[in-house]
Amino acid sequence: MNLHHLKIFLAVAETGNFSKAAETLHISQPAVSVQVKKLEEELGIPLLEHMGKTVHLTQAGLFLKDNAHHLFRQADEIEEDLAQFRGITSGNLRLGASTTPGTYLLPFHLPVFQARFPKVNLFLQLGNTRAIQAELANNSVDLAVLGEDQLPAPELITEKLVDDELVLIGAANHPLAGTAPVKWEDVIHYPFVFREGGSNTRDVFDKWVQGQGLHRPRGTELTSTEAMKRMIASGQALGVVSFMAVNWEIAAGHLAPIPLAGFNLRRTFRLAQHKDKKPTPLLLEFKRFLQEALGQN
Repeated sequence: MNLHHLKIFLAVAETGNFSKAAETLHISQPAVSVQVKKLEEELGIPLLEHMGKTVHLTQAGLFLKDNAHHLFRQADEIEEDLAQFRGITSGNLRLGASTTPGTYLLPFHLPVFQARFPKVNLFLQLGNTRAIQAELANNSVDLAVLGEDQLPAPELITEKLVDDELVLIGAANHPLAGTAPVKWEDVIHYPFVFREGGSNTRDVFDKWVQGQGLHRPRGTELTSTEAMKRMIASGQALGVVSFMAVNWEIAAGHLAPIPLAGFNLRRTFRLAQHKDKKPTPLLLEFKRFLQEALGQN
C-alpha cells in the first residue's frame, strides 16, 4: 500500500472535502482526487461516495481511516524511538526560507517535527531569495527552502521539495474577476503591487512579462506578501502571488483570481544547502521529514 496515497486519503476523510484536504496538504485539488483514485484502484474497493458536493466514507473507507490513524501514530512512535540511534535527541537546526515558503508552508510542518523531537531547537530566518542565499553562503543557516529560479548558485546543492503556482489576483469585486479569460491589454490599465527585487516571485513574474514582449505594468513595490494582499483586497491594485499565500482568502471571498489568458506560471521550491556543509543527523532527518510530508519521496 502506498503510504503517500494513504496520507492523502486520510486528509480527505478527516476534512470531508477534497478542496480542504488540498489546502491542508498544499497540493492541487485534482492531485488529491488522482491520488485517492489510485489508492482505490490499488486496493480494489471504493473508499468514498460522492453525493452532490458531499463526500462520504464507505464502510471500507471508515475501516481504513481508523486503521490509518493507528498506522501513522505507530510510525511516529517508532521514529521517536529510533531517534536515539541517530543522535537526534537534541541539537540546534538553523533554517532559512524565502518569504512564501517561510510564511505559508513551513509553519504547518515545523510544530510536527518539534513534537517528535522536543529537545531539538529550531530557528527559522525569513528573507527574500537572494538574502537567504547569502545566509547559506556565510554559514548563518544550515538548510533553506528557496524558489528555484535563481538556483542553483555554484556554491549550493539543492533538492526538489514542492511545486508552486503563481496567480494574478484582485479584490473579490474587481471588474476583471470571474471565469472569462481577460487579455493583458485589459490588465495593464490597472495599477499593480509587486514584491521587491530579489524576491523569487518578482523575478519569475518579470521574466514572464519580458518573455512575452509585454509592457511592464506600473505599480508599488512592497517587501511583504501580507501587505500586498491587504492592498489588493482594498481594490487599489492587482498583484501576482503564490496560490498557497492566498488560497484561504480566495475561499473566504476576500480575493479573487484574475483569469489572464496565457498566464500559467509555475515554479519549484527547493531545499538548499552549501556544498561544503557537512550534514548532521539532525539536518538529514529534517530533510527526510519535510520531503515525506510534502510527498517528494
